Amino acid sequence: MRQIQRPRRFRRRGWIILAAFLLAALLASVAGAIVTNLHAQEQSHYQSAVGTPVFVPTPTPTHTPLAPGSTIGLPPLSPISGPSGKGTPPRLPPDIGVIYTSQNGIYLLKNDTAEPEQLNTPGYDPLVAPLLTNDGRLLYAGAGLYLADLLHSDTTPPLQIASINTATQVIASMTISPDGQQVFWSVEPHDGNGTISLYEATITATGATQPRQLYSQPANICPCYMIFGLGGPAADGMPTLLLTDNLGTPADQGTGLWSFDPTQQQIGPEVLAEDQGQAPLALSPDRTQLAFAPTTGEVPEPTDNSVPSQIGSDPYGNSLSVTSWNTSGPGNPITIVSPQTDVHNFSAYHWITSPVFSPDSQSLAYIQFSSDDTGPYDRHSTLYVASVDNSSPPVPVAIFSARLVELGTWLDSHTLLLYADGGLYALDTHTAAISLLSVVPAYSQIIGLLHVTEQPPVNSGCQPQCAR
Repeated sequence: MRQIQRPRRFRRRGWIILAAFLLAALLASVAGAIVTNLHAQEQSHYQSAVGTPVFVPTPTPTHTPLAPGSTIGLPPLSPISGPSGKGTPPRLPPDIGVIYTSQNGIYLLKNDTAEPEQLNTPGYDPLVAPLLTNDGRLLYAGAGLYLADLLHSDTTPPLQIASINTATQVIASMTISPDGQQVFWSVEPHDGNGTISLYEATITATGATQPRQLYSQPANICPCYMIFGLGGPAADGMPTLLLTDNLGTPADQGTGLWSFDPTQQQIGPEVLAEDQGQAPLALSPDRTQLAFAPTTGEVPEPTDNSVPSQIGSDPYGNSLSVTSWNTSGPGNPITIVSPQTDVHNFSAYHWITSPVFSPDSQSLAYIQFSSDDTGPYDRHSTLYVASVDNSSPPVPVAIFSARLVELGTWLDSHTLLLYADGGLYALDTHTAAISLLSVVPAYSQIIGLLHVTEQPPVNSGCQPQCAR
């Protein structure tokens, strides 16, 4: 069939009409963007812990001058939203190193080396986070259970405390006593068919004693106990173990909390009800206070890979409480962040992650974040510091532009180490001044501080992370 062409003048007129339409659409888009930008500057991004709107200003680059001999670099863009913090950015002391995990390895970061050093940790597997003692020993798990002397790693290979059948078993949890002399761990089957067992061994001058089984039960019968950490000493002076229920998923977060007497080898009283979440769950350095989440929930896993799947799929606390406790049981909990109910949209919910007690056990730092209603479900985080006695409302320290923020440990009484979007940072909680310690190629978890001198610190023993 022969196609009839329209006259040329009509084709030209059509192009003119189309061009005019596109120009009008472009002008409308620009005007809309300007209005939207102005509107966004006046709107709160999410709600704080105390219900006060938190405004998010435009991210501002933070330029930090280099100290002589320091590897602390210049962050291309601060992970914190808004103007730079006041005060001098914190520095990593020359006698302190940071131990962290990243990409299936364990690393040491010091301020006098060009690159972080990967430690010699044969048999390591990232399923369970390593534990660091104040006298420089690193407890890690994988093909077995190992204790590495980091201050003498050139001459002393890691001590293998226990071995497992890696084809059928995994080490699912572990802890070490404050004096570094007793090690406890749990072993579970890969597929849930078999037994869950708790073990103990004593570290001696020449090695370690043979593992002693403390408890065993079928893996298909829950509570499926794993070790959370250590409580106070029992009547005989032996440390009390704290167990949680990982619901049959090795090394996963659990619910509830029970005490366990290694001498009597029996499960003790319930410390937290099983419907109270472990995420978050933290023990103070003096082991007299416990932070926990009375309510938990599921948060959408970001689809832009801004949060790794191993933590993006975890449940998170929707509230935060602190209770004092001893071997006779917990005290009355103090609410730090209240649970939320009747929230109109999901992005208004707040979630709690990585709570860390201060070295003096008097305050608690934590990250509170919200998640977008729609994909990619990015997160928006704020750092808070709260007094454990609830004498004053939680204080917001910094609002982050980074999509994933996790606290590590305290460098001193007012400086926190944290991970944020491919970087390890030190942040002064008094001034919000921040320094980039190192760029990391993948998600990293800060384990603790290593005193890189031969003389151990006065309070030798296990760091707070050992009693998580």
